Amino acid sequence: MLETRPTHNASNRHSPQSQEQDSHDSGVLNGRAPVITQTGQDVSRAFSDGAQQALDSATRHGCRQALLKANISSCSNRQIHSSHFDQQLQPGSGVTAALLQRHGISVCDENEMDGLLLTKPQP
Repeated sequence: MLETRPTHNASNRHSPQSQEQDSHDSGVLNGRAPVITQTGQDVSRAFSDGAQQALDSATRHGCRQALLKANISSCSNRQIHSSHFDQQLQPGSGVTAALLQRHGISVCDENEMDGLLLTKPQP
């Protein structure tokens, strides 16, 4: 488990621009959309750096599957919080989930653990 930055809490949201331009995750990864805290701080770099650290660790250890936390701005593979800080969820992937998937690592959350345990990784 890699946990190095306090960027994964519910106070962070992908900006509305990311929702319109790029499916949330890719906008942040491509530098076209920020992740903003409720106080207006841009934490995009921390999200991207944390995602890269997770990818580097997964690659170094030969991981082909990842179990990440659901409904979290960085980790979720299905839903993230809306940009309105209203506790509403919307379809989308977090930055780390998206980067891992981009590199061929299968991502699931704690609600999908059975599938992860039953899935044989591809060589």
